[in-house]
Amino acid sequence: MEIPSTDDRAIWDLWLSQYQLPVVLAAEQLGVFECLRQGPATLDELCDRLGLLRRSAAALTATLAAAGFLVQHDSAFQLTQTARLYLLRDSEFYWIPMLGAAGYGHMTTEALMRNLRTENLGEDDRVTVRWERGEMSPQEAHAANERFHSHSFPSALGLARSHDFSDVRRLLEVAGGSGCYSIALALQNPKLRCTVADLPPVAADARTYIAKYQCEDRVDTHAFNMFDDAWPTGYDAVLMTNILHDWDPRRRSELAASAFSALPSGGRMFIHEILLNDAQDGPLPAALFSVMMLSTRGKQLSFLELEELAREAGFATVEVQHTYGYYSLFTATKR
Repeated sequence: MEIPSTDDRAIWDLWLSQYQLPVVLAAEQLGVFECLRQGPATLDELCDRLGLLRRSAAALTATLAAAGFLVQHDSAFQLTQTARLYLLRDSEFYWIPMLGAAGYGHMTTEALMRNLRTENLGEDDRVTVRWERGEMSPQEAHAANERFHSHSFPSALGLARSHDFSDVRRLLEVAGGSGCYSIALALQNPKLRCTVADLPPVAADARTYIAKYQCEDRVDTHAFNMFDDAWPTGYDAVLMTNILHDWDPRRRSELAASAFSALPSGGRMFIHEILLNDAQDGPLPAALFSVMMLSTRGKQLSFLELEELAREAGFATVEVQHTYGYYSLFTATKR
């Protein structure tokens, strides 16, 4: 029998990929990243400080180094800049709240199978209850903002630096969560005034983030349900980030139509998302994000899908640009 015409490295990579996230979460719980915060440490020093078995520590550090979170020099491990930015607890960009969140960081085949077989359009599914009907407690709002702030703040800062918002006077951020995008835009554009519009407990919690970054004079909040309540007017731009991908086509159309109605002539709808390509066959991060969105009503969208959505709502011109990481900014302008 001849060997396979293509080797099996892709299958090995797939099989072993299941360990990458648990390794990072376990290392965080064991204190590996905090231990290396002050400086390099050898494997034996890590074992002594953290009470680890040497074989276990060797497996962890090898994986963390291969993944780009540690680097080794002269037998001592130290944090890479990626680890310092995203895996240390006092970092502005600490990602562990999202990485470790149940339902996000712990996808199982059983859970995926349930998601694959439902449209999540019921009256009691998580997205409907919390976001569509607005039945969210202050504690749930705080936890959601903590997760999504860690998830979105880097891309918010990237957006603020990659797109010119100098001609935007007032911006309405719909379903803005912690307000990280409004905060980033206000910090970059001192003349811009932003409003974070979200459910009452979410908007209330967002004010703590606005105060943290000393943006109270440029960023305010508006408590509303984006499906049931009238959208505030007086804004020349509407921003929706990681919002449309949660919803089915009907709800997406409603959101685009509401944005159109709220904007004046010349107003712009900004949509910040990780986009699928127009052939709907990649790239892989966008495709996997769509798999995660099976737990909601939605999917990741392509430029062509966003263009169709915007034109059906009445917008005249559309464009797209890459902003930061995997993200792109879609812009639609009202005549």
